[in-house]
Amino acid sequence: MKQRSTPSWRFIGMVTLLLIAPTTMSAESYQLVPRWGAASAYVSSPPSVLIQGGKVDSTDFSSYASGVNSADLITIPLDASFDVTSPPVSQLSFASAGPPYAFHTLSTGDENSSLLFGGDSGGSEPVETSATSVWLLNSTGFTHEPEAWGSQPIRRIYHSAVSSGGTVYITGGLKNDGSGQAFSDTYAFDSSSQVFTPMPPLPSGLYHHTTALLPNGTLLVVGGVAISTLTGNPSAIDMSTVYTFDTIADGSVWEERSLVGNPPTGRRGATLVLNDAGDQAFLYGGADAGLSQAMADGWKLDLTGCTWSQVLSSDGWSS
Repeated sequence: MKQRSTPSWRFIGMVTLLLIAPTTMSAESYQLVPRWGAASAYVSSPPSVLIQGGKVDSTDFSSYASGVNSADLITIPLDASFDVTSPPVSQLSFASAGPPYAFHTLSTGDENSSLLFGGDSGGSEPVETSATSVWLLNSTGFTHEPEAWGSQPIRRIYHSAVSSGGTVYITGGLKNDGSGQAFSDTYAFDSSSQVFTPMPPLPSGLYHHTTALLPNGTLLVVGGVAISTLTGNPSAIDMSTVYTFDTIADGSVWEERSLVGNPPTGRRGATLVLNDAGDQAFLYGGADAGLSQAMADGWKLDLTGCTWSQVLSSDGWSS
């Protein structure tokens, strides 16, 4: 069994790399429109954010699930400050375009390619539950891999993915057929062998959660929604607990860990970011289980003491 070098569960920010040769793509000015359910990745050189797909609505009457799917791949540079009301957005165009997906993930596989997995196809695919959702993005564009390529699991939405060292870890998700079936299965995708390997399942089916990978190899799963065994309805996970999994030690299983302090209200679709020192995580936003209430509060998770505290409310930042 390979032991972890540091037993305490502390994080560092994960850097996502996507290398794209400038001679194989073109960029043109792009009018950014509101979208949701897009996949995103951070590019370190030059520093920028890639955003792919998602749903858009020109009528302002679409529901969360019924917007029109976009296939755009856009970039926002981060090497200089800009006015957030008019960001310098560009659209990237390849000879091989990407899919019109939403509620999918885009993750670094290795230094040459990224893995796009899962998502709602918006009707572009004949079956929303087949094993046909994998696309690879490299310097020449997107490639749609055939069914069951790499032992890929079936398509899903609202899953979470995090990557490091050429491995992408995928957890949970929701079956995209209206059945309300939440997945508990988890996978590790090895970019070298290009194979998905099943890992032990989560304690329960879970979707629309957020995941981070600690420097000691521990996966951390925070928030999200599970299907209530009593009512059959979606129920937000109690934020006083998190799930962890040791990706290094042999024979690992998912564990439930308790947090102290004043935890946030249970939520789905929140954003989790890490500070440079790797000893604090910050949670922002999200929505309730039924998507009827959006949240704009912010919370700090002290990873040394495993303690929640609120840092942003409707009245502004806390001291």
